[in-house]
Amino acid sequence: MNYKPSKFNYNFQIDEETVGLYNTFTQALAALRLEEFSALERGGDLLSLADQRSCIENGFLVPEGRNENALLDRARADGILNSNTAVYRILTTSACNARCFYCYENRNHAVSMDRKTASQVARFIQKRSGNTSIRVQWFGGEPLLNPEIIEYMTMLLRQQINDNNLQFSIITNGSLINDELIHKMINDWNISQIQITLDGTDKEYARRKNYVGLADPFRTVLQNIQLAIQSGIRTVIRLNYDYNNYSDILQLIEQLGRTLPHAENLRVYAYHLYSTDSQNPADQHRQEEWFTIQNALIRHRFTTPEQAFSLWIRRTRCFACQTKGFVITPEGVLFKCPMAMTDSNAKVGDVWNGITNEAAMACWCNTELKTQCHTCVFMPICQGGCRAGELGYSSEVCFPQKEFLDEVLRKRL
Repeated sequence: MNYKPSKFNYNFQIDEETVGLYNTFTQALAALRLEEFSALERGGDLLSLADQRSCIENGFLVPEGRNENALLDRARADGILNSNTAVYRILTTSACNARCFYCYENRNHAVSMDRKTASQVARFIQKRSGNTSIRVQWFGGEPLLNPEIIEYMTMLLRQQINDNNLQFSIITNGSLINDELIHKMINDWNISQIQITLDGTDKEYARRKNYVGLADPFRTVLQNIQLAIQSGIRTVIRLNYDYNNYSDILQLIEQLGRTLPHAENLRVYAYHLYSTDSQNPADQHRQEEWFTIQNALIRHRFTTPEQAFSLWIRRTRCFACQTKGFVITPEGVLFKCPMAMTDSNAKVGDVWNGITNEAAMACWCNTELKTQCHTCVFMPICQGGCRAGELGYSSEVCFPQKEFLDEVLRKRL
């Protein structure tokens, strides 16, 4: 059988005599001598049998007639149309006790979900999801400003759907967590994961979150994070950073390293806040910031090099691009992505009438990619990038490590 180099081979220089080779589809990573790389590029016939076999097993060489794009296209279409998991990000309220400057939600119209709407949401989920696994993410606003609806809807869903098919998580600023709520999360709400965002140390955190009526927010949230970790619930801390608070985030990692236990149920990761201006000159520092932060997280054992510098294959972009993925507002309106909620044209329906805007639905759940994506070596780990960015709701489009992937891969060798 004749073979050809995979179109998803990405090569980068290690030194004058060595080439790094990474296959974005199989995730295989290798260091090749220049003559080995040259032989592979010519189809592998000049490689030793052992090296040729290794290149085939790792996907660096593929059968000459294989259409690699077609394999990805089928997987992407199946992930969009036939996902085994339905994801519902439910806003219990659009009200929030913080005023984060980067928040994309409209705070001028705060609404909380009532029981009538919650009952219909539960019916919609049951009808729409069938026998698939269901992931419910409580969201807001600040979801803990309306805990009664979390409890009520959890009860309804657990009555209607087998617990084995249900998974609940919550995304919260953490300011309202207390012993009573932790008890409810474990015993009544069946919460498997809490995500809490930190934006810096004491003063920077208070400035960025701009809480209403909370005297010592940083200390309060840090104590509440401790409660969550001690409860055994998987606790994820997301560190939001940009050019302006980058140094403070490094101080925060040092502080968390001294104060938080290194528990199995704790994960800490950093997320770069994207400017609405894709040409923001501050973004030129993104590579240096990203590596410095990853190294700090590794040093304090919040992650490992394998985790920090990992890449993964995507079947689809995200839950917003799946036919079984929805954002549900407190009024029961259906959107596909939280970043599009301020655009009335992005509504795809509501929980009473189902999908009423097929055009908007198709816009998000389109199985096709842009022409340039089909010739891109990064397609398996990007799948077209952020759809919200492509539609103009964010400046994020491709995966963030694309611009400095060579250095990421060198860290893994």
